[in-house]
Amino acid sequence: MIMKKKKKILIFMFLFSLISFGLIFFCDKEDYENSNVDAATTIAAENEYDYYSCIYYTYSGIESYDDVNAAIKDLESYLASYDVSVYFEDPVTGFSYSYNEDDIYYAASTIKLVAALYLYNMAENGSVNLDDTLVYTSSYKYDSSIDMEKYSYGTSVCIRNLVKYAVEDSDNSAYRMLLDYIGFDNLKAYGNSLGAQYTLVGGDNYGEITGNDAIAYLNELYDYFETETTLAVELQSYFIVADENYLDFSDAQAASKYGEYSEFHNELGIVYIDNPYLISILTREGDNEELNETINAKVRNIIELFYAHRNSICRASMYD
Repeated sequence: MIMKKKKKILIFMFLFSLISFGLIFFCDKEDYENSNVDAATTIAAENEYDYYSCIYYTYSGIESYDDVNAAIKDLESYLASYDVSVYFEDPVTGFSYSYNEDDIYYAASTIKLVAALYLYNMAENGSVNLDDTLVYTSSYKYDSSIDMEKYSYGTSVCIRNLVKYAVEDSDNSAYRMLLDYIGFDNLKAYGNSLGAQYTLVGGDNYGEITGNDAIAYLNELYDYFETETTLAVELQSYFIVADENYLDFSDAQAASKYGEYSEFHNELGIVYIDNPYLISILTREGDNEELNETINAKVRNIIELFYAHRNSICRASMYD
């Protein structure tokens, strides 16, 4: 399936070619027909379109590059020392890799990603008004609720702020209020509709998760952010500044959501390098920042090596 970013690039290049041709043709047909410079410009635009078509064509699994394979083996060797599941995917080409993707972990606060996505999608179609308010009562008080601790019982809090608290600071009281509003069965059904198997499975309000489930959630989140609506940009901003984000680089941000309980520490995110990728890291290693950062750095290296080969091959085929 061609992803939105790929479509945007190809459509842009195609329209650029048409506009370049049309403006020159209609403004001065005779000059255009006699101008080698203008003809060269049109050819260059067509070549650029072909180049991006080549760069972002769907990964078939046949491509194999020695340095990419070596980097993946290096990642596997590193993961072998830990109780961990890792899944990464380039959402544009579909290039991906998974390790222990079927292993089941406690989802913890990663479920808040699903709740936030559900509510913002409902707001997009008019089924939810994010400015509607919910009443904070003592029944919602829960540990690790840094934002809701500022409110007294009986206070009305808008849904938009509750989502912001649940994503940015992983506020548990805010999440419990949202879950009551959404409905346990509705959120479970929504997660299942995205392709996840373990949404809210396990007997509590957080449920379980696998690498497969995580990537299903992240693909939907990525596609929603790519719509670039006002609400999508707003929600994306919450994930970018979210607490315990171990996926950022000094030169690149990530939209991230962590989940932590007992020995479980999970990190799901979209890393915005030149060619963004989705990554799920599920562990029974506790809050180990170095582990998550090292895994993420190795994954970035693999993605960049993959695109370096695509770039080399496509430029050679288009311009040599």
